[in-house]
Amino acid sequence: MKIGATLVAIAMMVAAMPIGGADAQVRVRGHYRSDGTYVRPHVRSAPNNTTTDNYGPSRSSPYYSRGLADLSQVPPSTRDADRDGVANLYDADDDNDGIGDDRDRTQYGAADGLLTRPAPVRTPWGYKLPD
Repeated sequence: MKIGATLVAIAMMVAAMPIGGADAQVRVRGHYRSDGTYVRPHVRSAPNNTTTDNYGPSRSSPYYSRGLADLSQVPPSTRDADRDGVANLYDADDDNDGIGDDRDRTQYGAADGLLTRPAPVRTPWGYKLPD
């Protein structure tokens, strides 16, 4: 009788264990994209219904790629694709095109996903800043 109760207790504990967490990670195998670009194997956050919390190795900004061999070394909390001073982690529109990242075709702007030019800065009275 004790063994049966013990087995039932163990089964209940195993059943109550969480299967996956909110911050689950997914391993991505290395693969070639349709344009021939090789994507190295990496770990990223599990996909869900939004793009604002998916942080893994990122091509978020060509400004970060200067002098960095591996962009996964750039912590997500400091990535800022549009250089507006708001990290992508908190920026709902990473490329400042007026379309939120959840509805944007590419999160970082241009067709290849990279920001090709810094977003224009609006100044009071239409003052033009030098390029």
